[in-house]
Amino acid sequence: MQAHVGEERSNGKESCHCKNHPSLPSWNHPLKSLDRVMLSLFEQPILGLERNVVTRLKWRILMEKMLDAQEQLVREKTKIYHFAPVLVLIVLAPTLAEVLLGNVLFNGTFVWQLVIDTVLYGSGAILVREVARRRHLGWLGIVVLALAYGVVEEGLVLQSLFNPHFPGLESMGSYGRLFGVNWFWASYVLGLHTVWSITLPILLTELLFPRLQSRPWLGSAGLGIDATVYVLICLLLWQTFRSYSHFSASPIELICTALLVVALVSLVLFVVPRLVAAPGGRKAPVPWLAGLMAFVAAMLFSGLFLFLPTLPGIPSLLSILLYVALYVAVVTLVRRWSTQRLWSTRHLLALASGALIETMLFGFLLVSRGSLADLMLHLVLCVVLLLGLWWIARRLRATQIS
Repeated sequence: MQAHVGEERSNGKESCHCKNHPSLPSWNHPLKSLDRVMLSLFEQPILGLERNVVTRLKWRILMEKMLDAQEQLVREKTKIYHFAPVLVLIVLAPTLAEVLLGNVLFNGTFVWQLVIDTVLYGSGAILVREVARRRHLGWLGIVVLALAYGVVEEGLVLQSLFNPHFPGLESMGSYGRLFGVNWFWASYVLGLHTVWSITLPILLTELLFPRLQSRPWLGSAGLGIDATVYVLICLLLWQTFRSYSHFSASPIELICTALLVVALVSLVLFVVPRLVAAPGGRKAPVPWLAGLMAFVAAMLFSGLFLFLPTLPGIPSLLSILLYVALYVAVVTLVRRWSTQRLWSTRHLLALASGALIETMLFGFLLVSRGSLADLMLHLVLCVVLLLGLWWIARRLRATQIS
């Protein structure tokens, strides 16, 4: 009896001991004990894995935010970078077409004329450049579009091709005039717009920004705005010169001019891309020879305009044919040289330099009719352009060496 009671007390103590220590396994419930053991074994690794996953997600979200911020910054810098060549082209176009030639002098209309020329030449040059680069038309396409620009300005807007009393023409309004068209003036002014108003400013701007030479600088919205500005400034000038000169070309003249513009644009869009010149086996001339050719051609271009109308006994037809022969010779030489071996960007810079140096000299002759301020402005402009050409040449030389 006592032994039995002792066993019960002993069992009671063991039972109480188990209740006071629940962490010890209860062998009376083996499944529950196994669950607790497995939980104690895997609880810490699972919690550590969860914390690792959460940490990685946080870092991933942080890195994505940083990358988004960097991409946004790059996009903003790219927009600014693309805006820079647009601004340079807007400034260069009227500078080379009018200011460097000495056509803009310090007088009562200086600011007005400079603003109008900047808007007109700037928007036109950008429009030509964007269309040519988007359609991959090359330099031949730019030249033809530049010619179309000249026909629009002088034939449809200002109508100087038909007005014998256009301001500034004087005796040239009647020299070489036939069927209501000032043919000698057309031969000169269309070449002036093709080379100096559009092609040279585009070439210099692309040399200043070589990484963006073949890319569009404007989006669709920007191109639409530029085209709208160009059309509006053309309409404004058309109305202004019509009221000022009291002249309007005949409908047939305007229709023929518009058809000529359409023909030139169609030629650029559908024919020029198919004109693939075969590469020549000969070596291209050295760059300085190309620059000398451009200088001589520019001298002939200016000399024909200055002297032929004043020389007695020189028929106007001969003068016009000389201009045509000059254009054909220059285009043929440049196109042939550009397909030969070792033709490079340095040759393009040489062509631009030769033409611009001649224009600087010719501009001194024209600004001499102005004041001392006009002469100083022309001198400063020449120095700035020469420094710009030197800097481009130095960079091209360093790129070639590296």
